[in-house]
Amino acid sequence: MKKSAMLCGAALVLGLTACSDATTTVSNENEVLMEVAGTEVTKGDIYVGLKANGAVTELISDVTGYIVEQEVPVTDEIRQEAEDSLNMLKNMIDDEQWNQFIESTGFESEEEYFNQRVLLAARADALTDVYLDANLEDVKNRYETRVVEIFQTDTEETANQVLEAVKGGMSMTDAVEQYEGDTSTYTGEPQVVTNESGLPSNVWTNILSITEDNTLLNTVQFKTDLTEYYVIRVVNVNAPDDMAKEALSSISAISDEAFVYYLNKYDFTVYDIDVYNGFEAQNPDYLVQEN
Repeated sequence: MKKSAMLCGAALVLGLTACSDATTTVSNENEVLMEVAGTEVTKGDIYVGLKANGAVTELISDVTGYIVEQEVPVTDEIRQEAEDSLNMLKNMIDDEQWNQFIESTGFESEEEYFNQRVLLAARADALTDVYLDANLEDVKNRYETRVVEIFQTDTEETANQVLEAVKGGMSMTDAVEQYEGDTSTYTGEPQVVTNESGLPSNVWTNILSITEDNTLLNTVQFKTDLTEYYVIRVVNVNAPDDMAKEALSSISAISDEAFVYYLNKYDFTVYDIDVYNGFEAQNPDYLVQEN
């Protein structure tokens, strides 16, 4: 069942140019495949149902599979990650129900499920790293990556005390421990921040104004509603590539950006107008073709 769905999916998209308001069909659409409560179900019924309800999801899976085959070889690390994910899932499901779970996903065996779902997911995750390897400087510039040390608190008095202590030589991590800083986001350790990290815009502007490494902002930074106060040292104006890549790869928008990048690279095109409309409703950013 899973294989036939993938074949239908391939028929809907292969090609380099779009056809205006085209629609795809299936041969022998009136051939009866099954009968349910006296109602005949034809090949045409199944195909229309696929297009209406499952085509977008199936196609994204199929296209992802094609892209990772070109871009992401199965390394020992990726395979181990996939095996760990599978084992974690198996630990959550009763042994007696495992086979039932596999059947419910539409795959015929655990091996097929592993190769076409779990390993594919691990390779898809790695696609973001492949994208960053090829485009790291551009992405770093767009996201304005910086390495900083931050102490955060909800009282101005504490922030002022910490600023003076750090000016006097105390490390930011010691300040966080001694003055009980808020460690939910910032621990005082060097970490990469970007223009998507959620720092207040006025604070971010001050961070970007720093042009030399290891510079302590000489005043307490604050959120405009005065609910958060920060002591900040800019450690690296240009974040080291390894730290930047690790931080950027966890941003969901970059994962989507990477996928769109490869859709463009491989000329992803949807011919069928019904499927096109499905993408437009569910994943419009994936429609990279020129209409």
